[in-house]
Amino acid sequence: MPVGFLSDDQALRYGRFVGEPTSEQLARHFHLDDADRAFIGAHRGDHNRLGVAVQLGTLRLLGTFLEDPALTPVSVTRFVGSQLAIDGTAELMARYCATKGRWRHGPRIRDHYGYRVLTDPGVAFRLHRFI
Repeated sequence: MPVGFLSDDQALRYGRFVGEPTSEQLARHFHLDDADRAFIGAHRGDHNRLGVAVQLGTLRLLGTFLEDPALTPVSVTRFVGSQLAIDGTAELMARYCATKGRWRHGPRIRDHYGYRVLTDPGVAFRLHRFI
């Protein structure tokens, strides 16, 4: 994603958590409704379910996926894990980050929820026409 228009400080913070999210941010962006749980539940293994849920909330909050999900704040993994009745979130998140399958989850989340990458030619064209 081009970030040349951002200040140096903004570019450093882009796509990253800056400290722990507030309780309001957790409730707003990481709350999982029934549709979210159904999508997440279709993934095998607690580590994948936790990872997908964390990535979904991260996309909602930051507008992008983390390059390294291991940098997810502990409060996020605990909040998501409690909703999914998953214990041992630190170990499961480490396991998730070590799998190659996690790279398939971002595109699946985008497709399922209708998120688009603005640098895709068709999306960029429609955005320019809209503006």
